[in-house]
Amino acid sequence: MTAHIASEFIALSEEHPAQHWLTTCDAHGQIDWTYGEIATLITRYAAAFKSHGVVPGDVIFIVADSKANCIAAFLAAMAIAAVPSYMPPISTRQDPARFWAAQDALIGRVKPKLILASGRTLAAGLQRLNAPVFDLDAMQVDPGPGALTLETHPVAFLQHTSGTTATKKGVMISHTAAADQLRAYADRLALEESDSVVSWLPLYHDMGLVACLLLSVYCCKPLTLIDPFVWVMKPGLLFEMIEKQKGTLVWMPNFAFNHLARTAASVDRDLSSLRLVVNCSEPCRAESMENFLSTFESVGVSASKVRTCYAMAETVFAISQQPTQQPVRILEVDRVAFDERSEIVKGKGLRLASSGPPLPDVEVRVLDAHGNDLPEERVGEISIRAPFLFSGYHQMPQASAEKFRDGFYLTGDRGFLSNGEVFIVGRLDDVIVINGKKIDAAEVEHVLTQVSGLHTGRAVAFGLWNELVGSHELAIVFEADEEANSAVNAKKAVREAINDSFALLPAVVEVRGPGWIVKSTSGKISRRANLHKYLEEHGLG
Repeated sequence: MTAHIASEFIALSEEHPAQHWLTTCDAHGQIDWTYGEIATLITRYAAAFKSHGVVPGDVIFIVADSKANCIAAFLAAMAIAAVPSYMPPISTRQDPARFWAAQDALIGRVKPKLILASGRTLAAGLQRLNAPVFDLDAMQVDPGPGALTLETHPVAFLQHTSGTTATKKGVMISHTAAADQLRAYADRLALEESDSVVSWLPLYHDMGLVACLLLSVYCCKPLTLIDPFVWVMKPGLLFEMIEKQKGTLVWMPNFAFNHLARTAASVDRDLSSLRLVVNCSEPCRAESMENFLSTFESVGVSASKVRTCYAMAETVFAISQQPTQQPVRILEVDRVAFDERSEIVKGKGLRLASSGPPLPDVEVRVLDAHGNDLPEERVGEISIRAPFLFSGYHQMPQASAEKFRDGFYLTGDRGFLSNGEVFIVGRLDDVIVINGKKIDAAEVEHVLTQVSGLHTGRAVAFGLWNELVGSHELAIVFEADEEANSAVNAKKAVREAINDSFALLPAVVEVRGPGWIVKSTSGKISRRANLHKYLEEHGLG
């Protein structure tokens, strides 16, 4: 295999132009695409980009909606040594003012040569941006005679971070880094000849882009892509397409395991073709996987098929992955030792799931607050050195330099090692220190998912500084479920749940209307943005 991402795909399209590769599925149904049909689109977009003056190194934003032309445009940009980057469309859950302000700031810094969109994403207001916006559906041109000549740029593509804690950063990925990651990850997954990927994940997220799309491109595996907006409205469509396409590989963030068990339990589909369902992108929770298994065991999901992964854009994708032949390791630990001393001690109160051992040649260190190495089963900051580490943030040299120490990338993730396996417990930025006790905001929010009266996934926890006591206090803001009996009862249930789990009472519990909670474009809680919004409302911002 070569290091050029698109070359393997184009070579196969020349050998087997009529072979099926892609199925796209949206509100209008599904469309099947052969290698040859996608290759034709690639050559047409490559010619169109050149006709618009695109030269090697130019950045092209693609506002993705999981259509074949969005995929072809991405591969075409890489083929002519441009630098593509998938970007998210605005959703109904986002504050338009905040979204467009963030896009304006990003475009002003990156200065993309072209912004491409189609369908609803084109109609979402992109024309208001101070940048050249084009309709992807109308952009193809006849490339003329001759084969497409592949060109290479030091940066193959950009992955933009979700921006949960700061401005979006463009992670620069080289062809070599991407190829090294895909080879190592394919080996850990023990890819088989019959494997095929089914996904609803957006292409602007590293899990959708790398694990699903680029792995399928580089390793020549059939791919089924469900429009993410359609999946949200009809979660059971994932199971329908797995059964129909005989899908074997699925990746999902932890929340989706809960969401499917809650919304698609009655979907009667044969899932026996599945070989791996990978939990990734958030701290993997034992309860979520167990609930998923118990709900769908009767239709072909077993514990031997559920595995875990730790990944991030800065390493292209996977840092660690549970091998296919090893079950996910679960540790039951004492919550007091964990919260107060960051120690992993056998006991009760907290169950932690492993994300598996690192991929080959990946070095993982766990550091304390002073940058010193910690022994196994001590919680600290995860730092990484890997052959497929990114080459820095696009046009942000200072931010890039600040994230490295002695050749290791400082991830900002909290975790520990145990018997050589990586356990992720949260983010450093999410730790709230309350009278010396460390509470993870994400863990608080996870507890709140079990509280009746709250809109699922619409609760945020953050720390408020109390000058009188000289410490932070826990604050919780949530959106009430439409069927909640009363906000008073919901607030009481929140206080009881937090006290039961963490032996403390939140100082602030407040209810807001639908849509108040701020989330990132990848659907994660933006705690910094929510804190600022809360402070502004109270005249403290």
